[in-house]
Amino acid sequence: MIAEVIPYARTIRGKDFFDYVVPKNLTVKKGSLVKIEFRSRLIIGLVRDLKKNSAIKKLKPVIALSTTQLPQPEHFLLFLTWFANHYFISQAHAFKSMHYPFLKKRNFADLDNWQENSSHSQKISIPKKNIESIKNALAKVKPNLPNVVLYNNRADCLAFYQGIIKRSTGSVLIIVPEYQDVLKIAEALNNKDIVALTKNPSPSVWTALEIALQKKSKKIVIGTKKTAFLWLGYFATVILDQEEARSHKQYELNPRYQTREVILQNINLLTVPKPQLIFCSTAPNIETYFAKKSFKINISRTWSAKNIFTVNMLEEKMKKNYSWFSEKLMTEIHQSQKTFLFFNRLGNLNLAVCLNCSAVLPADKTKCPNCQSSHLKQTHQGTQQLEITLKKYFKNKKIVRLDSTREYQLAELQKADIILGTEKIFRVMSLADFDLVGIISVDHLLVYPHFRANERVFQLLTKIFSASQKIIIQTHAPDNMVIKLAILNNYDQFYQQEIKIRKILNLPPFSPYFQLLDTKNKQKLKPQKYLSEYELKPSLVVDYL
Repeated sequence: MIAEVIPYARTIRGKDFFDYVVPKNLTVKKGSLVKIEFRSRLIIGLVRDLKKNSAIKKLKPVIALSTTQLPQPEHFLLFLTWFANHYFISQAHAFKSMHYPFLKKRNFADLDNWQENSSHSQKISIPKKNIESIKNALAKVKPNLPNVVLYNNRADCLAFYQGIIKRSTGSVLIIVPEYQDVLKIAEALNNKDIVALTKNPSPSVWTALEIALQKKSKKIVIGTKKTAFLWLGYFATVILDQEEARSHKQYELNPRYQTREVILQNINLLTVPKPQLIFCSTAPNIETYFAKKSFKINISRTWSAKNIFTVNMLEEKMKKNYSWFSEKLMTEIHQSQKTFLFFNRLGNLNLAVCLNCSAVLPADKTKCPNCQSSHLKQTHQGTQQLEITLKKYFKNKKIVRLDSTREYQLAELQKADIILGTEKIFRVMSLADFDLVGIISVDHLLVYPHFRANERVFQLLTKIFSASQKIIIQTHAPDNMVIKLAILNNYDQFYQQEIKIRKILNLPPFSPYFQLLDTKNKQKLKPQKYLSEYELKPSLVVDYL
């Protein structure tokens, strides 16, 4: 008997499996995990099929059955095949990406030690007016449809999770964007059944988790995108937390998979009762909201725009103020005890503004396409340059720059009077720690040459505006619809405008859109809508945009 075995190794596209002879003393079937010799190493392999003959004359034998086996091998094989085909990788590469490393020795980790890494438990404080809204949201959750839950206040969202866990008859999986979020949610929920995967889990932790789930004891598993590859039949509920977060996509390594797609397909292939699926977001991705089978639920989706002030930077220039800080922002910073200044740009920012019609343009433009004026203002700025400028204006305030280029200590951030930073702030601090939030500019993000630019700006502004603090947003385009709709917290109208554009241009969700990355020459090729697996060189990586 010949076994087609998928090795637990990264192989090039097209090298999916290899033939091995099955010894007569071994009982091997489709979906079995076996030990094989591959490239002079002893590794685990997955039997994808069995046959009587092979075109290869000299074959290596299957050495033994693995001591551990897949809980649902038929489901895993179907899931693996889809994953490999969808992301244009070999089945062996898919196996290596989807399954956690196998145990070499049978030693299991303790799953109940997350509180050792926790400094304290957080009590969720909910305004009384929001409690009824949370109860209504819980009552609306549909068991057999993807539920899209929109919220503003993070505490409301966590209280919603508590309600889901309390009424759940089985285990619950909460998939978060970053490892830092795992402990935050575990502390907030503070439940004895929590399994918090607070860092890259070892094989012993994964194995112990599988054993605990197989015993059908109720667990609340909190982890990052790797948990989306677990057999989701273990769970009564699966929650994708902060669905809009870019960290739910794998960017650095191939395959560049999107967690939302993986979850949907994983559940779709289940032959047992499917878990209820919940996407929670302040402003979900267009594809998620577009899904015709999704059910939309709102939790306290109102806020007061009275705390949000828009400053037209063109008017500042008319008053001969050519700095990056408006008069109003400067006044408020002087009066503030603790200020966060948001600017999502490192190094130098290159941007052009039409002084005739206020259009924000890429820096390489020499003429405005709207009014044909050549009277453009070039700007060059970034967080590092802004830090220098701030220190000149506020010599008596302690200023800290927070971005990916700089190491920091939490105590240093807590003592700072002004923090200038990027989106990294959301990982380490809450905007509730500040009494003033100033958005230096999002104009450069609005003109970024990507079809998701408006969507990302809306999501970013919604996240910032959900804070109850005073917020000042500076812009050369105060009438831009993305900014205006974000201030009004009107996601539905933003969605309607954006989906019309996507449909006209046949962009996602109406058609896939690919970026090809040549790893050999380290180049990005021109994005395209159509792709043939047979035209791909081994060095090309496919990235869904």
